[in-house]
Amino acid sequence: MYDVIIIGGGPAGLTAAIYCARAKLKVLVIDKGESNLKKAHIIENYFGIESIEGKKLLEIGFFQAKKFGAEIKNEEALEIIPYSDSYIVETNKGKYQGKYIILAVGTKREKPNIKNIELFEGKGISYCAICDAFFFKNKKVAVIGHKDYAIKEALELKKHASKVYILTNANMLELSLEMKKHIDNFEVIDKKIISFFGKDKLEGIQFEDNDKLYLDGVFIAIDPTSPLTLAKKLGLRVEEGVIITDKNQFTGIPRIYACGDCANKEKQIGVAVGEGIKAALAIIREIIK
Repeated sequence: MYDVIIIGGGPAGLTAAIYCARAKLKVLVIDKGESNLKKAHIIENYFGIESIEGKKLLEIGFFQAKKFGAEIKNEEALEIIPYSDSYIVETNKGKYQGKYIILAVGTKREKPNIKNIELFEGKGISYCAICDAFFFKNKKVAVIGHKDYAIKEALELKKHASKVYILTNANMLELSLEMKKHIDNFEVIDKKIISFFGKDKLEGIQFEDNDKLYLDGVFIAIDPTSPLTLAKKLGLRVEEGVIITDKNQFTGIPRIYACGDCANKEKQIGVAVGEGIKAALAIIREIIK
């Protein structure tokens, strides 16, 4: 029997694991290895760290959690079943019983089916304007997307870049009235994209008609989706792809907390870490009580 089972091994989940394990709780982290932090090439806006790769920061987080006694299993959680005063978590490899559950499942960032996209991730291709726009000051960039999320990313980029394109990848624009007010600020190209090109870093994109657009950066802004099947099965309140919690990350279902990207709209490492701390402290206080 674990005191706490944490589902998700990103910044929120690992931070919660560190705090709970340091409080001498028996902690299990179930992580299928898909944290978006792995795709962050360089992080320069995190307190106390001048510059670090996302993958490296994640490695440090796992090391810290293990050092304080948290158990890590590279498995996928499939079901969470209430059982007496605890929960049974079923994974693709086994079953585990825990008194408390912390959901830190993150969000799944959708990527278009375009040749060479993985080759240039972190080398000109980004998934977060608020994280990486600073690196493209006075540069020419494009946003791939056709809904409100794409316009929001483009507006953030416009503060830094010299030119921002909206590339719909042959999709029709689907915008709210509010976002339609901003579309005239950008050049919209609605042609199908077939590949990214470059040498050591991204240099541009090629369209289906063989035209090329030379760019310094591309931001993928297809609406992010949350892997919230577990939350919905438990009857948790979900609005706009986010699990609703109170100020301590409590979901309203006994002994279930949620934190990180699955529980907020900011999608920032600092926010995720803070929420992981709040969830852990709430559980620690409750157990002590």
